[in-house]
Amino acid sequence: MKLLRPRDCLLDCSFQGFKCLLSGDHLQLPPTFRSVEAEKKGLGNTLFKRLAYLYGDDVMSMVTVQYSMHELIMTWSSKELYNNKTKAHASAVRHTLYELVGVEKSSSSTEPTLLLIDIAG
Repeated sequence: MKLLRPRDCLLDCSFQGFKCLLSGDHLQLPPTFRSVEAEKKGLGNTLFKRLAYLYGDDVMSMVTVQYSMHELIMTWSSKELYNNKTKAHASAVRHTLYELVGVEKSSSSTEPTLLLIDIAG
């Protein structure tokens, strides 16, 4: 879920001493808009991107171990987005399609591949 405005959280953090933990990534895909006007009014940025811009490291902590993707994909995103700070956990380093039930290792479509396609135009 992408939060565009703080009020979207519907969290009441007004209690004295109460802490609120948000989990997200300001470097992930931004919201998609068909309205240029809405984007111009600030709805093109997520809550996390605005928090990162306003407060930076004072309010952010980076998770450096990921458990969900093959090392080939993780290495690219680590280099391009996270200054080589992220590492793949041993349990995820070699995840492949043919490990799924019903998928046979019979063609190049099951081999580790990273293909980037520019869709920005």
